[in-house]
Amino acid sequence: MHMNQKQTTQVLVNFYVLTHLAVSKIACKNRWISAGNGRWHELRKNQFETFNRIIDDQTQLIYFAGDHGEQYLWCQRHKDNGILIGPFINSTNEGRKLKRATGEEMNQSPSLAEQFDYFSRTYNGLLPTVISQTQLIASVELLLTALFDQKTVNTLIHQLTSELRLPQPKVDAIAKDVSSSQLDRASYQAETALYNTIRAGQDDQVIVAFQRFSNSGKPGLVVPGNQLRNEKDLAIAATTLATRSAIQGGLYADSAYAISDQTIQMIEAQTRTNDVVGVLMTQMTRFAKEVRLANQRHYSKDINALTAEIYAHRDTGIQLTTLAAQQHKSAKYLASRFRSETGRTFMNYQNQFRLTFAQEQLTTTSASITEIAAMMNFEDASYFTKWFKRLCGQTPRQYRQQH
Repeated sequence: MHMNQKQTTQVLVNFYVLTHLAVSKIACKNRWISAGNGRWHELRKNQFETFNRIIDDQTQLIYFAGDHGEQYLWCQRHKDNGILIGPFINSTNEGRKLKRATGEEMNQSPSLAEQFDYFSRTYNGLLPTVISQTQLIASVELLLTALFDQKTVNTLIHQLTSELRLPQPKVDAIAKDVSSSQLDRASYQAETALYNTIRAGQDDQVIVAFQRFSNSGKPGLVVPGNQLRNEKDLAIAATTLATRSAIQGGLYADSAYAISDQTIQMIEAQTRTNDVVGVLMTQMTRFAKEVRLANQRHYSKDINALTAEIYAHRDTGIQLTTLAAQQHKSAKYLASRFRSETGRTFMNYQNQFRLTFAQEQLTTTSASITEIAAMMNFEDASYFTKWFKRLCGQTPRQYRQQH
């Protein structure tokens, strides 16, 4: 699967926004494309140098621990085409023996509080993301599918699920674990049913499926001692899965990611755990409704091509005249057809996605406003600032400070 640098950057930014997992991909030898906290590049460099000398050129996944018990994933198609994800803490399997990149087992892993304290002091707030096995697998599979061919994805996900497999219980512990296993199975089935309603566009069934899932088992504690943060992290992970389900159901990726971005912002704005659950339920219903409407409302071939190009060029923008020439149609005809089918002008439609891209750059990267303006093909930072404020109501600097 071939993607240019801009497309790859956007995939990584989307992944970081959805999961809070920092991520870097080798663009070419010793050159990286990254999305994450401003200190991630330093941590990534340290961790990659640790095992770069021991990896070979085959397709492989390495699950390893850093010096303070935080964990990382290295996923590679070959040595010069790999992705580093982290730092994170696997909340599902707290008792597992952690191994360094060299395969050496760690004798003792620092406590969660010790890890957070270390990262807060050393990496300026770049804290490990606490995530369950299910959330980790789903999120990583979503990322790999966007960047690698399906054969590579299948190989890497198989290695990941094998790596995360829980040890077999002892014979005398089986009876005690039966009820827990049944509960896990019921929870998994209910979760699958919930995301199937989104995939099928059954918005009238989402609330029922959501309640069945909520009643089927208790989710793991992601952040001990902080129930609100726990609910938010679980809701954000669920939003990641809902986004993938909506795309699989036929919703355009740009629309799905737009809903996802809004959902995460709404989740983060809540101050009570019950309100977090309410937002998630409402937005899951919205995902399903949009899937249903997308399958009812198909744009013509010409307009589908335009919307795809708008999303593909949401960083640099693209002129309607350019697209009209590619389609051998008049720009006036396409402009009229576009407004008739979408209910919006071409420029208005494009500005929505360009604004979202700019907001993501401001909140997920350390790029300066001047650099973002240049990346987005604006003549200068001043013109970019005026454009941004007209659409957003805030200057880029104000938006970055508040987010």
